[in-house]
Amino acid sequence: MLAEFDFLVIHRPGYNVLATSDDPSGLRQFGPRLSWLQMPKGQTFVEGNLSSTEIRKRTAYAARVRDAVAGDDLLGIDGLVPTGVLAYILRLELYSMKFSGV
Repeated sequence: MLAEFDFLVIHRPGYNVLATSDDPSGLRQFGPRLSWLQMPKGQTFVEGNLSSTEIRKRTAYAARVRDAVAGDDLLGIDGLVPTGVLAYILRLELYSMKFSGV
């Protein structure tokens, strides 16, 4: 995904990224297309509690439910991630049962 998309990174409490003179943002060590989210003047960021772990758990749960009812329209992360990200996850079968350890 890092080669295909630009990512905005949100500062997480308790996790500091080391900036250097070669990498003032500190993000280059994680990939070339990352930048810190900066809110426009007068706007406030509302923090949520969504993580890749939660997405994996919901996807694994949705896969078990889908298999149980033999349907293909149940996906627990629909609405949690942007449509493009959901399409990418489905296309590459990321977080599928074979990778989730379930």
